[in-house]
Amino acid sequence: MKKFLFILIWFFSLIIVSLYTYDHPETIERIIHYYTLNKEPEVKLEKTNAQKVLANSFSVEFSKIISLSEKTAFIVYDDKILKFNENFLKIYTQNGYLIKNLKSEKLNLPNVFTTQRNGGIKTIFIYNNNEFALISSSKKNCFYASIVHLNNGRELFKTKCLTDTKKNTDFNGLGSSNIHHKNKILLSIGAPEQGSFKIRALAQDNKSMFGK
Repeated sequence: MKKFLFILIWFFSLIIVSLYTYDHPETIERIIHYYTLNKEPEVKLEKTNAQKVLANSFSVEFSKIISLSEKTAFIVYDDKILKFNENFLKIYTQNGYLIKNLKSEKLNLPNVFTTQRNGGIKTIFIYNNNEFALISSSKKNCFYASIVHLNNGRELFKTKCLTDTKKNTDFNGLGSSNIHHKNKILLSIGAPEQGSFKIRALAQDNKSMFGK
């Protein structure tokens, strides 16, 4: 009888949690966001034998060096170091950490930084030894993109708020490409949407920075 009662309570609890998750996806997402912000990446040396992949007109040979628990946003390696050494890698993770000498440290990011809606650090660019990050940001009921100086966490640039609901926002589409050309940095910013005509249309709006 006790076993049956336990199973019954467990079953109804599962239904209640499922219904709450369905009706309040943003609340669940915020909980995950706060968890991932404080989740330090796990770094493991995991060297494997070299593998070769054949393409149409070339081949690529690669081997696994490091195993990470978090997604990467950018990797820096000093090209003056001719013999590869994993300790000289600088790996920036999407949830706001820098891995250096195979040890992780939290980056200096503003409170508006968010990993909600597939957000986080989208790219890193360096100018005159200063490091900057393109990030997804959230403030009250406003999702937007911003560029921050990693030395002090200050926002140097930010877009206007996205025009559609949060559930139609997908920061996977924010983009991350940048080119250094004639002492300038050219940066592309996508339209971060998930089936949203309103956000997609911002690419055709000259007053919007999205989709440019």
